[in-house]
Amino acid sequence: MFGATPAGFVKKSESDILLDLRQNAKLPEFFGENVDLSDGSVVDIFIRLFAKSFAENWEAMESAFYNAYLDTAEGINLDRLAGLIGIIRKTALKEQVIIQFTGSPFTVIPSGFLVQSIRGVVFVTNEELTLSNLGTGSVLAIAQLAGLASRVESNELTEIVTPIAGLDSCNNAEPSGGGGELESDAELRARIRDFVASDDSVGDNIRAKILKDPDIKSCNYVENPYSTVQNGMPEHSLHFLIEGASNLKIAELLFRYKPEGIELVGDISVNYLDSETGQTALIKFSRPQYLDLFFKITIVSKADWILDNIEAIKIAIVKRIGGIYTAPDSTISEFKLSGQSLVTSFEFFKDFQSISGIVDLEILFGSSLIDRTHVSLSVPGGYIGRVNSSNIEVIVT
Repeated sequence: MFGATPAGFVKKSESDILLDLRQNAKLPEFFGENVDLSDGSVVDIFIRLFAKSFAENWEAMESAFYNAYLDTAEGINLDRLAGLIGIIRKTALKEQVIIQFTGSPFTVIPSGFLVQSIRGVVFVTNEELTLSNLGTGSVLAIAQLAGLASRVESNELTEIVTPIAGLDSCNNAEPSGGGGELESDAELRARIRDFVASDDSVGDNIRAKILKDPDIKSCNYVENPYSTVQNGMPEHSLHFLIEGASNLKIAELLFRYKPEGIELVGDISVNYLDSETGQTALIKFSRPQYLDLFFKITIVSKADWILDNIEAIKIAIVKRIGGIYTAPDSTISEFKLSGQSLVTSFEFFKDFQSISGIVDLEILFGSSLIDRTHVSLSVPGGYIGRVNSSNIEVIVT
């Protein structure tokens, strides 16, 4: 049985099609039992020609079948499924950061001025800046390239690409933020599932709606559903930890989706004015902090172990948790461990199954070099876990 079956789509292969066409050619209403089907015969050539074309049609039918379902749809077809519930794939976003300049008083720095890090990450100022009478000033700069590879830590942007008279130095006192990678198919599927299954609580429902916005990179929350103060949170309150978008955009989203009677808490406050109703509200939330993780992996190897496996292990860990892989090129994997997530060493074993030469291994980690003693670790509320590949030690015996 071919086509859509109770077991899924069964594609007819080119060999199946050849068999059918040869059997049909022998029917009395076609060429009859004595038809010449030897290799190179006229009928054989036509049968092979049609079989190849029909096989391509079956490939197209199989693709159409699987692209109609969430678990198997890919690319633009997954985007179209997401669109049915109002979800749009998140595009790659550019990092933003404040740059401080020093130089001669009243020096004019034009809009579009380039600064960069030692590793070549370039940022562009978004408006003209005139230094003060003290020779200082700051301006917003946006990464030249979208994606997390342009994320910089504090004090990285210290190089002036094209010097101008009267300008001495540049620097970023704070790390950049707001950037993000193009949302992958797997991440989009997960967000669709979260949205569909978001009726469990008020917090889940709000979170799912906020995550539909393409500027939001992550959204998590802590809830106090009780009528008494719990862990310092007021009764019936929500504490949202949101990465991405501007403070004003987040305030707009929370204002739109928060029901009456729920108090918002956080260390960021925005006095939001709704342009449609004229209603004002104090919206509170927080930005997540980062918890750096350090790994120590001890491997018992066998004959087919190769040196490249060390880098493969580091890449697998960075992809699993999110963070920075620094060699040979600096690349960043999107952060996946939000506050209150539990990390266990068991999660990594399946990532290493395809790596040859491993007889046994031990995975220990912690929040510092001296703390690498854990096989499980809970990320505190308000934090996002991350790892730098330089903080992953692999010992091979």
